[in-house]
Amino acid sequence: MSSREFKRFLLIARGSNSELQTQLEVAANLKLANSRQLDDALGLSGEVENMLFALLGRMRNNSS
Repeated sequence: MSSREFKRFLLIARGSNSELQTQLEVAANLKLANSRQLDDALGLSGEVENMLFALLGRMRNNSS
C-alpha cells in the first residue's frame, strides 16, 4: 500500500468514526442503550479518533 493509499484509508476511517459517533448520539437521544454502554462506546471512539489524527499528523510532517 502506498503512502497516498494509506492516507486515503485513514481519512475514510476518520469519516466512518465520525459517523459512528453521530449514530451513538442518536441512540442516546432515543434511549436505545444504557448510558454506561454509550459512554464506553463514545470513549473508545474518541480514542480511535485521537489515533487517526496522530497518524495523519505524522504523515503530514513526514511529507514536508
